[in-house]
Amino acid sequence: MKLKFSPVDSSQIKGVSYNASEEKLFLLFKSKRIYSYWPVSQDMHGEFLLAESQGKYFHANLKANPELVIKDITKDVTQSVLHYGNTQRNS
Repeated sequence: MKLKFSPVDSSQIKGVSYNASEEKLFLLFKSKRIYSYWPVSQDMHGEFLLAESQGKYFHANLKANPELVIKDITKDVTQSVLHYGNTQRNS
């Protein structure tokens, strides 16, 4: 699986990726672990991106949410790329 992440300004989270058709949110942590969260609506994804603090939003709405299936997919990802506008960096 290949994922493109958009960087976020967070002390713990390095990047975010979202698959709208599957309602899956993918988070790349600075520890280099990658987790998927499902189901995450487009509205929740938007709230996460617009939050004053993505880290606080993550802890309040995603991390221990019993309605979400949370999976460590680090080993399933063959390539992850941080996408900064017109440039990319392998992570």
